Amino acid sequence: MLTAADASLLAAKQVKGTVKDVDLRQTKAGAYYLVEIRGGKEKKAVVQINAITGAIMSVTWDDHDRGDGQPGKRGGSDDSGKHSGDDDNE
Repeated sequence: MLTAADASLLAAKQVKGTVKDVDLRQTKAGAYYLVEIRGGKEKKAVVQINAITGAIMSVTWDDHDRGDGQPGKRGGSDDSGKHSGDDDNE
């Protein structure tokens, strides 16, 4: 199983910025890390990484300020079409 340091390195290769937080989550389907990375201009990404294989499961962006006074958008990718970080989707 990957360590939190391993997950941080994998996430940093995927998204440029500073790793701010790493959480290990356990589900019935397995374990994964959520790695929060902060970039410039109030951008935040959360990278979901399989704790066993090291595969990137998803990257979700949270753009706090789009520069037009409107709240930022959330977006990301997940090949399964569901949010595997949500416990009710197992």
